[in-house]
Parts: sequence; C-alpha cells; structure tokens
Amino acid sequence: MPRALLILFFSSIVWAAKSIPPFPGSLVYNEGVLSNAAVDELTRSLGDFQKRTGHQFVVALFQSLGYDSLEGYSSRVFNAWKIGDKERNDGLLLCLFRQEGRWRIEVGLGLQGVISNDVAAAIGNSEGLPYFKKGDFDSGVLAIVRTLEAQADKTGRMDSPGSPVRVPDPGRVGESARGSTAGSRPSAVSAVSAAGLLVLLCAGALLALKGRAAPGQPKAVTTPSPRQDGDAEFYYGDAEKICSSGAEHEKKGQHEAALKEFSEAIRLDPKRAAAYLGRAKTNLILGRIEEALADFGQAIFLDPTDPAPISGRGMLLANIGRLAEAKADCERLKTIDPSAASSLCDYLNNR
Repeated sequence: MPRALLILFFSSIVWAAKSIPPFPGSLVYNEGVLSNAAVDELTRSLGDFQKRTGHQFVVALFQSLGYDSLEGYSSRVFNAWKIGDKERNDGLLLCLFRQEGRWRIEVGLGLQGVISNDVAAAIGNSEGLPYFKKGDFDSGVLAIVRTLEAQADKTGRMDSPGSPVRVPDPGRVGESARGSTAGSRPSAVSAVSAAGLLVLLCAGALLALKGRAAPGQPKAVTTPSPRQDGDAEFYYGDAEKICSSGAEHEKKGQHEAALKEFSEAIRLDPKRAAAYLGRAKTNLILGRIEEALADFGQAIFLDPTDPAPISGRGMLLANIGRLAEAKADCERLKTIDPSAASSLCDYLNNR
C-alpha cells in the first residue's frame, strides 16, 4: 500500500482550506454571530472611523473556521477583500470564529507604529475576552473595535494635503480599497476546496501507483507575513482547546503528542467529530490503518454531511483493496459533494 500517498491525500483533505465569501456590501460580515442591532452600530462606527481617518477597518464574524488555520485564513480574507489603501497599507481586520472560540486581528504595515502585534493582542484580551467567555459577542466585538479605533486615531488623518478623504463605497470595498500585498508579501493563495485538492491528489496518485512519481520533491516553503498580527483564543471547554492543540501538534509533525490530545478531546467530548477526524489522520500517518478506519467511521456518524471523512475513508479503503466499500463511500459522497464524489470515483475507476 502506498502509505506516503495516503498521508499526502488525507493531510490535504482534513485541513482543506475554507472558502472565502464575497464581501457582503458593508464593513461588517456577519454569519449570525452578532445581533442586528450590534451590526448596525458597528457599521456606523466603522464608517465614521474611515471618514475620520482614511483607514479602513473591517469586521468578519464566522460560525466556524472549519479545518483551516487561524492565521492562514485570516490573512487570505484580508488580501481577498483588499482591505485598506494600496499605497498606505493601513487596513485592519478583526476575524472571529464562534464555534472554535478563536479570533485574530490583521494589521497593515501602515498602522504598525500604533497597533503592533502585542498591542492588538492586549486589546483583544482586555476588552473582548471577558465578554467572549460569557458568550456576549455583541459587547466583546464592540469593545475591541472601539479601542482599536481609538488607538488608530493616534496616527491622525492619513490623506495627503488638499486631497479628499478616500472612502470606498461599502458595496464595492473589494474593488475600490486595495489591500496590503503589493511590494510587501507574496500574493495569498486563494481558498482551495476539498474537491479541487482531490482532483490534484488523485492525479498524483495515479502517477505514483504507476511508478512515475518524481522522487525527492522539495517541500513548499511558507513565507511569513511581514505584518504583525495580533491573535488570541478563547474556549468554551477543555475538549475544544485540546482538539485545537492536537491539530497544531499534527501540523508540526508531533504525531504522538497529537494522538494523545485528540484522544483526550474525545474522552472529554465523545461527540466532537473534528477530534475523530484529526485522530484518523494521525493514526494513518503512524500506520494504524484499522484505527484510522474506525475514526473515519465515527466522524462520519457524528457529522454525516462533512465530505472530508468520507473522501478520506474512501481513498484509504481503495488503497487496501476494499473496493466495494470504497465505491459505497463514493456513492454516498454524491449526495453531499458531487465534485468530491466525481474525483474519488474517477480515482477508483482508474485503479
């Protein structure tokens, strides 16, 4: 069995990038995390702040981070939405993910003089964290925004003398307010769907199985962002915290530590599908195939609409010769994610 291929496949599926929504037409993107009254107040405050200072500040509130990374996703949102002025690189972005209990502040280089990494994290911890722990997102987000606005006000007005204030139409922020990538950092990679990863990986799988995969392929190098980003985390329970820690250990290649943490998260919260999915990946890397299959199955049972564990289990079953079961997973996937199902079925048909 080409175990290295399975590890590559499942690593990509489990941690597939979360898609980035289009900018919603205001300075606040809200997936039902805040009340309508809080969104209205934020919209007014952020609009006034932009008129007053020329800086653009956007707040994005998501229900879940999915299997993406906090830093990577927040950075991609910042760049995809082109927040801030292109020349001044003065954008601000607050991202919050309710289910994971995590948040991050992205700061353009043009504001680093007054909002550094430490300042951003301190503001989030002191102003927002007490409210977040109580589940009061309205008050927490508003408190962070007000304090960041007050801090950024210290830069004064950023427009050149005699020029009008550049306030992009809120409905066209992505077009008129350019982001901070030019000349300072590589372009952010667009969010990749699990289905797209399946297509690429399955093509590579066929080459590997035929003995044509190129050996010694160099690993991609991630260039750190030149922006200083404040981030912190708040949790609703030990299981969520431990599961997140397990994912971080897994990304660093600390497989035994990750396995222990995923197992502990499952002990504390037996209904946490993400913990089973994370442990399935770790078991696969460690060569524990039956354990990985069992964890796939439990993740599917707990969250039957998530295509990632179905795709992962289908590929694993195919590679150990259990083609009938793999085809059953392919059929099941058709009702959930047709693109992912097509990729998996194509792989099975070419075996």
